[in-house]
Amino acid sequence: MDKEAIINRIEYLRNCLAWSLQNKQHLTDTQRICLNQERAAWHRVLTDMQLQGKPAKEPSYTIPKHLEHNLLKIALAIDSTKWNREQYELQFKSL
Repeated sequence: MDKEAIINRIEYLRNCLAWSLQNKQHLTDTQRICLNQERAAWHRVLTDMQLQGKPAKEPSYTIPKHLEHNLLKIALAIDSTKWNREQYELQFKSL
């Protein structure tokens, strides 16, 4: 996977996490932990790419395939409602 694809995957996971937290749907606390674990694994891959100048390797952790189905539901909800993570995150900055 190239750098842009990795960054897109991280953003996809971030969007799904934020949407799920705001709407309290589709993901349990444990499933959100799994998404965060994959995000961290991809960040380690990016760091290794930058430090070692090597092509991307597979992350040490990816979410289970059955959880990917939940992410597709969330992605459809995000697209259909034109939900925006930046607006959601602004709520926390004003606290």
